[in-house]
Amino acid sequence: GKDILSRIKVAPHSYKENLADYGATKRGTRIWINREVKEANIRIGVGSVLPHLPAGWAGGAKIVLPGVAGKDSVDQLHLLGACDPTVELGKVETSFRKEIEEFAGKIGLHFIVNAISDKNGNIVKVVAGHFIKTHRRGVGYAREVFEVKYKEKVDLTISSTYPVDYDFFQADKGIFSAVLATKKGGEVVLLSPCYEGIGSHVDQFMNLANLDTSGILDRIRKGKIEDIMGVSEVILLNSMKDKCRISIVSEGLSEVEVKKMGCRYVSLSSLQDLINRCLKSDLRIGVIHRSAEIFPKYKERSS
Repeated sequence: GKDILSRIKVAPHSYKENLADYGATKRGTRIWINREVKEANIRIGVGSVLPHLPAGWAGGAKIVLPGVAGKDSVDQLHLLGACDPTVELGKVETSFRKEIEEFAGKIGLHFIVNAISDKNGNIVKVVAGHFIKTHRRGVGYAREVFEVKYKEKVDLTISSTYPVDYDFFQADKGIFSAVLATKKGGEVVLLSPCYEGIGSHVDQFMNLANLDTSGILDRIRKGKIEDIMGVSEVILLNSMKDKCRISIVSEGLSEVEVKKMGCRYVSLSSLQDLINRCLKSDLRIGVIHRSAEIFPKYKERSS
């Protein structure tokens, strides 16, 4: 409230301005950090723990990178996450997580406070302490909230991203979760209004949305791509399309945009027809609500 704001300075971060160079990680990611963060005597990261791709789980050191990092650092990190085949939703120990934790260690993240909230936004647990050990404890509690077990994969998954539905760059999280519960070669139907369209990197994303990943990486090596964030989203989407057919139901995306992404456009009025055809073919259908914040986990059958 007002009491807190009267005592604490709130400074918006720009990832293109007011940056300090802190060297590089072992992998070579440049450590560009908000200058005020670098000059602070104590750095406390405040955030939340929930499923996230490519981080596996949000929270912890992620508040520093990409949170208050510079553009070059953010770009390199997202490209790393998009290209690493070992990255999975719900998987903690990945190259992405190691990179952000080395980054946070270099600049000196002293302490974190991470909350775990339920579907209604109520805080069910708060963890505080060292940014690595505490984050792992937070993941344990977050699993109890966000992990949903399934017994077998289905042929078609309808994925509703509400309330994370204001643009495609956020709504695509519903694809990442649904793919986990869908058979290889099956279909994911993303159901999201995407009120603000594709998102902030729309130009680069749409210009390269029809390229395969090898073609994108070739252009990056030749210095022909400046918006690495935009193409990282394309690469992540490509990895999902390699596993399942992606269909999109959205009033905020045009049929031209959806097809250019290599996905199938399904109008809201024809969605029921699609479901009926699947039922007649004896295909198994799954439904995930709030899919952008769900981690589907396979439940082993008891012998």
